[in-house]
Amino acid sequence: MAKRTPESAPGLPLADRQLITKTVLITAVLLAVVLALMHVLLKGFFTDAPGWLEKVRVALSLVLFWVFITATIRVLHEFSPKINPLWATIAGVLTAGVGVLLFLVALRVLAGFYDSDAVLPSYRMVWFYLLGGLLASLISLIRVRIRSQVWSLGLQVLLVGGAAAAFFLWMN
Repeated sequence: MAKRTPESAPGLPLADRQLITKTVLITAVLLAVVLALMHVLLKGFFTDAPGWLEKVRVALSLVLFWVFITATIRVLHEFSPKINPLWATIAGVLTAGVGVLLFLVALRVLAGFYDSDAVLPSYRMVWFYLLGGLLASLISLIRVRIRSQVWSLGLQVLLVGGAAAAFFLWMN
C-alpha cells in the first residue's frame, strides 16, 4: 500500500508548501533585522538634521521592503517555476506582514533598552505594508512569469497606475 502524503492547501503540493514556509520565514526575519539595523544606524548619521531622519528612514525602508518581497517571489519562482501564482502572492504578502511585525517588535525592544521616550511607529502601518506587499508581489510575478517585455511593462504600468489612483481616491 502506497504511503499517503499529508493533504495540502488547494493547488499547493507539499514541497511547495515547505518552500513557501521556509522562504517566508527567512526573508521576513532578514527584512526585520535589516530594517531594525537601518533604523538604529541612521539615527547616528542625522544627529544634526533630525528633520531628514524620518524621511530617509521611510525611503530606505520602502526600498528594502521592495527588495525583500521581490526576492521572495524570485526564490519561489527559481525553485518551483510552476508554483501557483496565488500562493506566490500570498507568500509575498506574508513576508511583508511578518517582516514588518517583527520589525515593530524589535523597535519596541530596542526602545526599552535605549530610548524609552522614543516615538515608535503604530501597528496600523502593517496594513500599509500588507498592501505594499501585495503590489510588490504582483509586480514581481508579472516580471518573472510574462516573457513578453511589452506585455510585462504594460501590465506593471496598469497595476501601479491603478494602485496610485486607488490610493489617491482613498486619501480624499
